[in-house]
Amino acid sequence: MRTKLTIAFAFVLYLFSFSCYIYAQDDSLHNMTTDQAKEKIKQINQKWADYMISGNYQAVADFYADEAVVLPNNSKIIRGKDAIKKHLEDENKDTQKFTTVDFKTVDVLGSNNLFVEIGTYKIGLQKKTMNKPVLDEGKYVTVYKLMPDGSLKVVVDTDNTDMSVKDLQNAAMQNMKTDNEMTGGKKKK
Repeated sequence: MRTKLTIAFAFVLYLFSFSCYIYAQDDSLHNMTTDQAKEKIKQINQKWADYMISGNYQAVADFYADEAVVLPNNSKIIRGKDAIKKHLEDENKDTQKFTTVDFKTVDVLGSNNLFVEIGTYKIGLQKKTMNKPVLDEGKYVTVYKLMPDGSLKVVVDTDNTDMSVKDLQNAAMQNMKTDNEMTGGKKKK
């Protein structure tokens, strides 16, 4: 009889231990409050802005989860951190520079391990062919996932401008350098 009780006790102990292990491994059980997420997101936004201005697109890409999806203006869906980094580099390579980047978090929704940030942005962007930057203002929605290491990573990101295409084109045209300014006063051959 004692052997059966010992085996039964050992089995119950095994089930309890296994349950504790599964509980500890379940990512959905690692939670963050919305207020904590909002504070982390504000810190991320400041670093993100600094990295964009400095042209450090690898650091920007590191804010994204490996399986992230970006829905950019005037472009197709971009899937995966590596593709996002390539898109950032290609879009900004040698042709334009961010002069100002300002993100404002309007609201953060969600709980536990998934959060949605709704925000606005102001971005100054200067192309080599411009005398001064064009200011773009718009809004964005970013979905963050709480990772097992406690960091927040972007899983979905989209934004769009408040400016009409006509207004953006007019602003860009007003800031264009003349041929003389672009060639340093030298005539084109």
